[in-house]
Amino acid sequence: MSEVEEQEAIVGQLEHDTVEVNYDFDGDSNEKLLNELKAISSDDLLTVEVKFKAIQDAFWPRYNDKVKAALDNFLSEGGTKEGFEYKEDETERGIKAFFNRYTEQIKKTKI
Repeated sequence: MSEVEEQEAIVGQLEHDTVEVNYDFDGDSNEKLLNELKAISSDDLLTVEVKFKAIQDAFWPRYNDKVKAALDNFLSEGGTKEGFEYKEDETERGIKAFFNRYTEQIKKTKI
């Protein structure tokens, strides 16, 4: 399906409250997620919202699992929960920066 056909399908579904666009980013690396976020700015608003949600759905469980594994490892080496500090990599920081910027822009438009 071409991009134009996909957008027409989304608009038709929105008119009937049956939006069923699925972007599956679960198997993609964090680097791919960050590149998708960088590319989103050129997409239309409907696509942005759907892609953004799909990227969040892929990123947060993976991120939380990674933080939990790091905490578990830290604790198994004798550390305390209070002393734990997760060190995000550059890609994670980039993804979270996009999430924050997007959230702030949404807040501004809903005022």
